[in-house]
Amino acid sequence: MAGTRGNMRTGSTGAAPSSGPVRASRPEPSGPGFEPDGPGTGVALEERIEEAVAPLSRVVCHDDPHTTMEFVVQVFTGVFRLPHPRAIEVMLEVHERGAGVVGHYPRAVAERKVKKATAMARTSGFPLTFSIEED
Repeated sequence: MAGTRGNMRTGSTGAAPSSGPVRASRPEPSGPGFEPDGPGTGVALEERIEEAVAPLSRVVCHDDPHTTMEFVVQVFTGVFRLPHPRAIEVMLEVHERGAGVVGHYPRAVAERKVKKATAMARTSGFPLTFSIEED
């Protein structure tokens, strides 16, 4: 019989014996723009990350007598992406203590979230307020 079944007497398929799996090797990086200690290395990357990490600011929610607890939880879960159980904890802290920390964010992110949450409150007719404090 012809094909890939091989020789019945020897069990051979006619192919050259294999010494194991063949593994492709990756070419070493080189060429224009490649620097062994440059931007693509872990050391330089760590330095850039440390420089890029902005200090965090606290977002604080303040209590008021008009905003409903349900709405506050909705803002915390929707805008600040808190899990529902955590949103309830923070809402109760705001209610009982007069203010509570919603989260810690880079300044620009904190400002965006506060602006969005405040707009959501005003659109819904609530005077809910937030402040941003440096850590």
